[in-house]
Amino acid sequence: MRILITTGIYPPQIGGPAQYAKNLKKEFENLGHEVCVKTYDIENKLPTGIRHGFFFLKIIFSVLAVDFVLTLDNFSVGLPTVFACKLLNKKCVLRTGGDFLYEGYVERTKKKVLLRNFYQTEIPNFSLKEKIIFKLTKWTLNNSLRLVFSTEWQRDIFAKPYNLNLDNTLIIENYYGPKENINNLTSKEFVGSTRNLVWKNLDTLQKVFEKIKSKYPDINLFLENEPFQKFMERIKSCYAVILVSLGDISPNMILDAIRFNKSFICTKEVGIYDRIKDAGIFVNPLDENEIVSAMEEMMSAEGYQNAKEKINKFNFEHTWNNIAEEFVRVFKALPDIANSNIIKNLWHSFIFLRYFLCGITSAGLNILVLYLLTDIVGIWYLYSSIMAFIISLIVSFTLQKFVVFKDMITAKLHYQFSKFTVALILGTITNTILIYVFTDLVGIWYIFSQILAGFFVMIQNFLLYKFFIFNK
Repeated sequence: MRILITTGIYPPQIGGPAQYAKNLKKEFENLGHEVCVKTYDIENKLPTGIRHGFFFLKIIFSVLAVDFVLTLDNFSVGLPTVFACKLLNKKCVLRTGGDFLYEGYVERTKKKVLLRNFYQTEIPNFSLKEKIIFKLTKWTLNNSLRLVFSTEWQRDIFAKPYNLNLDNTLIIENYYGPKENINNLTSKEFVGSTRNLVWKNLDTLQKVFEKIKSKYPDINLFLENEPFQKFMERIKSCYAVILVSLGDISPNMILDAIRFNKSFICTKEVGIYDRIKDAGIFVNPLDENEIVSAMEEMMSAEGYQNAKEKINKFNFEHTWNNIAEEFVRVFKALPDIANSNIIKNLWHSFIFLRYFLCGITSAGLNILVLYLLTDIVGIWYLYSSIMAFIISLIVSFTLQKFVVFKDMITAKLHYQFSKFTVALILGTITNTILIYVFTDLVGIWYIFSQILAGFFVMIQNFLLYKFFIFNK
């Protein structure tokens, strides 16, 4: 079985998704499968939208070469991956990660809204960009063959706003590793390292710590990010782990604390609460007094002993091998996608191929007419260029309407042609902007910039033609 994994981050980058992709790749290979991983690189320097198109181009040939695609993201790599799989009739499974839309919204508004309440209260307040992301995420989630959640909590939050077909969803829990008895306590240090984002609620944690520090001057709070192995060593030697975010699906820092038998204080707003509720101390992240009480309990000899007993009793395991085998069973159970006659399938079902070939035909006709009118007929080259452009525009419109999108309705033909012309003008503007971005801002050679810009404009025009011009 040939498997492609797409992920936003991958080692040496730091983060839970990076480790998830790395370990899953290893286990798939241990099971005898061929695995390829594609991740963001230069895409991180590009604006939203452009990075999606760039990643689409990066993975397109890899998608063609595999049997199954697993994408570990809802939007950043999920959108271009699912789009590529739809175009190429490939089987795609999407494993949800965090909530890109929620994180971006809270960061923009600085409003401390809980993830569980986000879609119930905040949709009317979305910006235009957030409305677009919401619709694109909805499309992505509903166009993967299977949607995998790590918790029922997140599935319940997503089900209604994204109009999910629950029959196409399932739960594969996160990694719960074998217990490691670590007793090298070196100081009374609380580890709360996480990204410095509003929804991570670090400002509240720091306020609480200042209150506690006055009563227990020997404690420390560590919030920095470190390389994975170094961070694991820090957790092993810490006094306790603390997380007070506004909505974490399956926080790896808490799972690592459990694996190392480290006591922890965790937000109640967490997807794995039902699984780990008897293993730690849980708090309302919006209630500073409750967090203070939890830390004071952890600092007392009796409270710390109780916390240690709780964590020692937790013995649930869910290994990387278990996770890989569950995904393999999901892949094998996916419905077949009809592709018995590849040539017929590509032409009749793969609309993008028709679009590409008709585009090449129109461009070739433009050059041919320009040559004939200038060198054979003897017309001044600027007049020839104008006439060649008009002829190729008419031919392109005809091919796109009747051949590519099979829109046989002739009513309002002039209206469609006007919109088609506007789309070409927008394409010229987009092309100019992208060449500037790629060449002056990213530092790519201008010829390669034009090639990349051409691909993006091709995709932009395709979407405009399909959904706004020839949408029957």
